[in-house]
Amino acid sequence: MKLNAKLTADWSYKSPTGLTAKELHEAALEYGNYVEFLSRQLIQKEVGEIYQLEQLFRKSTQGFQPIKQFVGALTSLEVKKNLSCHINVFAYSFLKQAKNFDLLLPFDREQNQEFWQIYREWSELSIKLEKFECYGQNCSKKLAKQYLALRKIVSRSSARDEIKTLAALLISGPSTLKQVSEDLGLSYTLGQRTVSVFENISVVETRPGGIYAIATEALPVVIFCLRETCGIDWLSNLNI
Repeated sequence: MKLNAKLTADWSYKSPTGLTAKELHEAALEYGNYVEFLSRQLIQKEVGEIYQLEQLFRKSTQGFQPIKQFVGALTSLEVKKNLSCHINVFAYSFLKQAKNFDLLLPFDREQNQEFWQIYREWSELSIKLEKFECYGQNCSKKLAKQYLALRKIVSRSSARDEIKTLAALLISGPSTLKQVSEDLGLSYTLGQRTVSVFENISVVETRPGGIYAIATEALPVVIFCLRETCGIDWLSNLNI
């Protein structure tokens, strides 16, 4: 089976119109014969798209077994069929760089025009922030206000937990504080104070069940600040 990546820009997990990777993965594990179950579901039902692939991934010290098992099984299916897998851009970029994930799940810009437009908007905002920071050139009041508020937090030498939390939420997506702590290999669970400073400036939002996520509108500022403060840049290696 031939796979291709359809990149998504946020984590607004509304009910998709088709199957999600998580529900397929969990049902296949329960069935017992993992590959056979996926073959029946995807081939016999003529499924052409799978949603929310990133929900099988966390940048964790425990490895990436669920997403490796799932994608590996899909590529092993002996059928001439194209399957589009929707996956968040930051998870995809990390997996591409760390695990050569794009060899199994290649990205085609022609099939990602919607994301391409978002990427261009992010790039333009990044340039505006560069000019604002370096030369004092004007940008929108809203953008400048949020950027200055976030810079005030992440530029502190004592903001290690805050920066790590923000980076974890960017790569692994919506998380509890316990999940972030486990992902980072910490011996303690991060406290509410770690994210409250980001909530106060509308960079992080709270979802039901104690889930925290980076707000979609704040993504360009978060991307820029993490790149400038600690060199984390999960967009440059996409080569798009």
